[in-house]
Amino acid sequence: MRRDGLTQLPERSLDVLRASAVLLVLLDHTMDVHRWSLPLVTTWAIGRLGVLIFFVHTSLVLMSSIERGGLQRGWVGRFYVRRAFRIYPLAIATILFAVAFSIGPHAFPVGTPDLMPKMSAKVWIGNLTLTQNLLGVDPMQGVLWSLPLEVQMYILLPICYLIARKSVRGVLGLIALAILSSYVVRHVDALWRLSLAYFAPVFLLGVLAYACLHRWPQTWDLPRSRFARAAKTIATYSYGIYLLHVPALWFAFTVLHAPSVVQWASFAVLLFFMPWLGYRLIERPLIRAGAALVHRAPAYSSEPAAP
Repeated sequence: MRRDGLTQLPERSLDVLRASAVLLVLLDHTMDVHRWSLPLVTTWAIGRLGVLIFFVHTSLVLMSSIERGGLQRGWVGRFYVRRAFRIYPLAIATILFAVAFSIGPHAFPVGTPDLMPKMSAKVWIGNLTLTQNLLGVDPMQGVLWSLPLEVQMYILLPICYLIARKSVRGVLGLIALAILSSYVVRHVDALWRLSLAYFAPVFLLGVLAYACLHRWPQTWDLPRSRFARAAKTIATYSYGIYLLHVPALWFAFTVLHAPSVVQWASFAVLLFFMPWLGYRLIERPLIRAGAALVHRAPAYSSEPAAP
């Protein structure tokens, strides 16, 4: 069922999906730091699954965000402005924070050297503009690898939205084209900068989900509960958790030489405090500034950030 002509999303279910995604990435890196392992599945696979869930969730929710914004003149530009104010500020702050405290880019096992990439103008430009894959430079924080893909997917999402509004089959055609493009890019060395093609089919699964919900409305969602409220809280701060959990791991388990219980307590405090502070001081104010800049109401709480 639609309310006010808008496609309704199962918001509580999506909160659980987004919370699960960031917790999978967190589990991956926490296990890496402590050299933990699981049978049958690698920590890399756990973290990669979390990122892929992020991609699907992001494209689905952004389809709804575009819909709510309307298609009045300049709607594409307004979409890009809102997304820029949503994704860049905290990413830039994380980069500057990591450089200021010489925090390595990866959550390597305790005792393993993890050096910052060699600094150059190209590295700075690539990281601050989130174009590392296009410039061929390493991310200053390893988790930043996914953000250029999301930023570049934003270029295509308005077109995807127009197709999704009209036809589920059209989106299936886009997915088929994306799979073909991914195959070509993987086998043509000269196209290495187009790494977005590897993940475009995953992003398009979110577009397909939106097209289906728009074509065949449904009302099912998870019931209201403490579990759903906890998932919403984690989802609200998920961007900060994604960007800042490696510095939290670094301080608690590499820098802090203390009994294990003190290290874990410090990690828990930092994992809560840094994303909370980032959201209150950077994310939320800049989201509102972006909304004000395009002369719209404050940004919708369900609009996601990058993983």
